[in-house]
Amino acid sequence: MRFAKVVLGLPVEGPFDYLVPEALVPLALPGSRVKVSFGRLKKCGYIVGFSSASKVRNVKPLLEVIDERPLLTPELLEFTRLVARRSCSSWGEVIETALPPPLRLGKKVDPQELPEFRGQDGKAVHPAVTLFHSFQRRRRWEFYLNALKETVSAGGSAVVLLPDIPSLESAGQKLASVFGKEKLALLNRSRPDETSEWLKLRSGRAVIAAGTRSAVFVPLQSPPFLIIVEEENDPVYKQDQAPHYHAAEAALIRARCSGARLILGSHAPSLESIHAAGGGKKGYIYDRRAEEEVFPQVKLIDTTSTFYRISSAKRAVSRLMEDAVGACLESGGRVLLYIGRHGFSTFAFCPSCGHEMKCGRCDTHLVYYYKENLLRCPRCVYKAVPPRLCPACGKDYIRYAGSGTEKIESEIARIFPQAKICRWDDAASRKLSARSRIVIATSAITRQEDAGFDLVGVLSCDGTLNRLDFRSAEKVFFLLAGLCSVARKNMIIQTAFPGHHCFSWLARRDPMVFYKEELKQRKQLAFPPFSHFAEIKLRGPEEDKAIKAQETLVSLLAEKSGKKKAYEIFTSGPGRPPKLRGNFYRQIIVRGRSAERISDALKKSLKDFRRSGIIVTVDVD
Repeated sequence: MRFAKVVLGLPVEGPFDYLVPEALVPLALPGSRVKVSFGRLKKCGYIVGFSSASKVRNVKPLLEVIDERPLLTPELLEFTRLVARRSCSSWGEVIETALPPPLRLGKKVDPQELPEFRGQDGKAVHPAVTLFHSFQRRRRWEFYLNALKETVSAGGSAVVLLPDIPSLESAGQKLASVFGKEKLALLNRSRPDETSEWLKLRSGRAVIAAGTRSAVFVPLQSPPFLIIVEEENDPVYKQDQAPHYHAAEAALIRARCSGARLILGSHAPSLESIHAAGGGKKGYIYDRRAEEEVFPQVKLIDTTSTFYRISSAKRAVSRLMEDAVGACLESGGRVLLYIGRHGFSTFAFCPSCGHEMKCGRCDTHLVYYYKENLLRCPRCVYKAVPPRLCPACGKDYIRYAGSGTEKIESEIARIFPQAKICRWDDAASRKLSARSRIVIATSAITRQEDAGFDLVGVLSCDGTLNRLDFRSAEKVFFLLAGLCSVARKNMIIQTAFPGHHCFSWLARRDPMVFYKEELKQRKQLAFPPFSHFAEIKLRGPEEDKAIKAQETLVSLLAEKSGKKKAYEIFTSGPGRPPKLRGNFYRQIIVRGRSAERISDALKKSLKDFRRSGIIVTVDVD
């Protein structure tokens, strides 16, 4: 008898054994989709191997083999297995992440679209990795296009990962103009033609794929392979939902198992990439010419000084910043003012009783939007009309504090009534007008290819720096590097920490000043990239049950860590945030040397953990 090893798109470890009926033996091959009975359900599964015997009694048979030829290539099967191990997910979950929704649901595919795979079968090799560091997007694309031309001319295939849909659309135009639309496939979960584009790659009709995060799983057909990750340090490459993979990390895993050349490009590479490059010694290319062309003159305003406090009392824009904006406007220049928060005010409260306006589902402060006259939760869809009097005591009016893009727009319009002002944030639907003299924006502005300003004023980045997050300094560095790329002449930063190393590199125009100091501190604390963290999240509608489940799991993990200590418990406590969309969150963070060993150990430990009403997920790094 022949038994198929089948994995399913569920958070349960497999593979599961299924008997292959004689009639289905010719069709049942590794990489084929099958219909199986799983409990009382009929599910679409994926064959990943075979055996001649099974330890399970009364093995169920395969109900149907969906594909006449395997949908998944050997290289893609091995790649998804390695990502599942790295991200502490099930193999089936990662395979389903790799496929467009219709293919997950069992849509039939023309066998002509599924030719035999022409690459190697996923054997680990040492990949060629290039880290290209340039402040100019144009210069990075010149580098990418040269590499793509080399790969295509050699008969190979490539994938280009982009952080967002506007970047994907822009990249699609560039690539189509060079290689033609017939050789190009664009992939994004929101595109209605994603399945046909995926099959266009699987059949070999297209040789270049461009897409957002999930495009790292596209079926590359012809070696040599090339993988490009634009803005590899962008946080959007990290998947928020299970499986919690990071596209840049997954690209490195794929390069190892397929022998692909990997290019990581960014205006501010991640510390993990810099560390892997030996601190800038191996495969690291710094585009100093782009730095000379775009790097602005930088001035820091110390917000702890007495003069600042006097000149900016009850104002978000200091007198020094105001004078600089006025001088820039008088010389015919264009100004960008950055603030990292939306809305008008970020904190609403009663001055009499101290009642704070919060979202009941998320326990998060509501943000006030002036133009809509609404209080909105930044974490869910909750919104409410702001009350005139305090809903708790009814004795006083609600007061508002904190500044967002709307409030800065109002303040700047009062100071400079003659200037045309544009607000650009995630909530703004307007296009960036060339006639706007002052633009108030969040970090979204750094992704605009046509953005360029004579003066960039950073009104607030200390909030990010003060967060309980070991990556906070790196996030500020990433932000400032992005703002440098859109600043033509001058940049002024308001901060209470002018001596911090996330600012000191600006004066010397040398990003390595930041990288060396940050890596030094991370090494002293044994933080990533010198170790790996895994966060075990527990959530449920009842806080007491979530806390008890956490306490039980902490004891279980401590007991199961074993003599070899694949991990140590680093901390345990409330989640961040502690409440979200009606569920209470708790977290346990463990630390270890190897992400794969942590993942393997946690999978074994969590097999013995069951709590009614509590959902457990694991997020590695």
